[in-house]
Amino acid sequence: MARPQASATPAAAAPAAARAAVAPRAAPRAVPRAGSGRGRVSGPGPARARAPVPDRALRLAALRPAALCLAAVLLALAAAAPAAAAETLYRAARTIAAGSTVAAEDLVPRPAPGAGFTPVGQTARITIFAGRPVRAADLGPPVLVARNQAVLMRYSAGALTIEDLGRALEPGAAGERIRALNLGSKAVVTGVVAPDGTLRLGPHPAGDSP
Repeated sequence: MARPQASATPAAAAPAAARAAVAPRAAPRAVPRAGSGRGRVSGPGPARARAPVPDRALRLAALRPAALCLAAVLLALAAAAPAAAAETLYRAARTIAAGSTVAAEDLVPRPAPGAGFTPVGQTARITIFAGRPVRAADLGPPVLVARNQAVLMRYSAGALTIEDLGRALEPGAAGERIRALNLGSKAVVTGVVAPDGTLRLGPHPAGDSP
């Protein structure tokens, strides 16, 4: 009579259990949680958690172009400051009437000899009250002919030159065109103030050659 064979189940189960004990387990997979930078473990699998960009970093990145523009403006102002400081700011020591010639005693501080810009000798285009700054735009070239001043009028046309006396109807600096009254004929004429203070008339009153 044949003997029954022993079951191989326990013997086969032992090697399988040993292999399962030494086999590497899969790493748990991390699933990012909404609104947080950390992930939570949900099961086996490789970790794929990615931290979202913080809102503060996004705000800083958005402000970077504005900060660069502000820095450029500040650098430009810093470069222009020495040039502005080098120019002397004059103020009126007393009221300077329009049309009057500015003298050294009319200014505070007094212009230094050899200064680049000096209002001395210039003519005030407007009335500058005491304490107000004296700007270059408020000044003009010296007036050579004052209003109602007697002026020598000279008419030139080729070799012909005629001189007569007149009265200036308005002030004028060298090169400016003004009107004058001919005292002999009572006619109003227009001429150009010459550097010597005379009034030039004729086809080329400015002294240009034809």
